[in-house]
Order: sequence, then C-alpha cells, then structure tokens
Amino acid sequence: MTKRRLPEYTPAGFWGSDSSWIMTIESVLDDDETAELLRYAKCNDDWGAVVGQYDWQDRVHRNVTEPNVQEIVDKLTSATKEFLESSYGVSLFDTIPQLNRWRVGDRQPPHADKQELDGSPNCCPNYDLSSIFYLNDDYGGGNIFFPNQNLSLSPKANTLICFPGDVNYLHGVSEVTYGVRYTISVFWTVADLRGKR
Repeated sequence: MTKRRLPEYTPAGFWGSDSSWIMTIESVLDDDETAELLRYAKCNDDWGAVVGQYDWQDRVHRNVTEPNVQEIVDKLTSATKEFLESSYGVSLFDTIPQLNRWRVGDRQPPHADKQELDGSPNCCPNYDLSSIFYLNDDYGGGNIFFPNQNLSLSPKANTLICFPGDVNYLHGVSEVTYGVRYTISVFWTVADLRGKR
C-alpha cells in the first residue's frame, strides 16, 4: 500500500523569519487544571516513549492513564488548536500530545522541528507548527531560545508558546540547572490555508 502524502501548504520559509510568528498566550487552562497535569507528571514513572531520531529516553510520556488528566490534555489541545487556527489563518490536525520531562543537565541544541539544519526534511516534515505548554516554572535554566530572532523566553506555568517548525525558527532549550521542567508538546500539520496570513 502506498502512503498518501498531503499537499504541503506551508513549505519551509512560508512564515518568513519575523519574531511576531512566535506567539505566547498565558492562562490557557484553569490553574487547578495545570496543577493536576503537574501532579500527574511528577507521579508518572512511564517516561520511555521513543521519539524520532533524537535521544529522548526517559524524557517523554505519551500514554496518559488517568481519564481526568486525559480530559485536561484534550481541553488543552482543543484550546491550542483554536488559538493556532485563528492566529496563523490555517486549518490544522495534531500529533499525539507528549509530556516532556527536563531534569538537571538536560538541554537541547538549536534545531527545527520539520527540517535538518541544512534545510532538508528531517524525520517529521509534517511538523508545520509547534506548541509547547509549560506546567511549571520552579526550575532554573531551561529557557527556550530562538537564535535567529535573538530571543530567549522563560515562560511562567500555564503558558503556551507557538511557532513555525522550519529552519527560520531554530529553537533550543538552555541547560536546566535545578529542579525539573515539565512541558507538553504538540506538533501540528497544516491541512488547509484559510486565505489569510
């Protein structure tokens, strides 16, 4: 069976490189919902999901086992989709949300979510847009940074950051120096343009 490819509505460079496409929204969930996600993350011991070609062993969780927590993740995903579709003027579908754990010493060098550094497709060329939700802020370091835009962010808990996935929006995470940083990442594929940008 041949796998059908979707049309590529947002090829590399589609969003340019302006920092205005790096968007932040605070208070996405109720504080008690964010606290419940954080409780789940801290109590979880299943961090063995393997993601693409990167070394994420012991850092990713994909199989939420508590129905009430799954409801909150679904609410977060729905709110994120609504925000992204409105802000970027596109229709989207998502990947499986993944809970990420960043311990002391963890970091990530600058990378693009849909391309290699040389601009060629990577293992996830359908990651047109990226979203990261912050469950906590009681850690040191762990800033997300965008070298092309000369931007470094240290979001508060219950904050969502969204940005395009191509090499114009290289991003990384500075080394976590104390505590544990918990985030939820969702990657989005553009299914259709809505005629605005």
